[in-house]
Amino acid sequence: MTYTDTELLGVLHEFADKHGNPPTAPEINNADDLPTVDTFIRHFGTWNDALDAAGFEPRLRRRSNEELLTELREFASDGEYPTHTAVGDCEDMASPSTYKRRFGSWSDALDAAGLPVLNSK
Repeated sequence: MTYTDTELLGVLHEFADKHGNPPTAPEINNADDLPTVDTFIRHFGTWNDALDAAGFEPRLRRRSNEELLTELREFASDGEYPTHTAVGDCEDMASPSTYKRRFGSWSDALDAAGLPVLNSK
């Protein structure tokens, strides 16, 4: 489905009206009936830019590259491979798009963290 910027901003406002606060990226990605965070990023540049465009205060927490890599390692040490989707569903971690932006790609972030990069063949 194709969305306009106005429709996407409406989605954010409807969520906030229904739940009492603007959505987090994982809340959006876990909702079957809403566009994905990647859709918002394509339209607005970043998830926080989408929140800002809707008039909401972005939840900023700037992590260093080493903090991001530590998060990936800790996620993996808890027994689950850090896939793009699994990390995207974790509210305590930076979004997968943050890792892509900082390290060039999801695979490059995993490699920098010293984690194996699984082929999706």
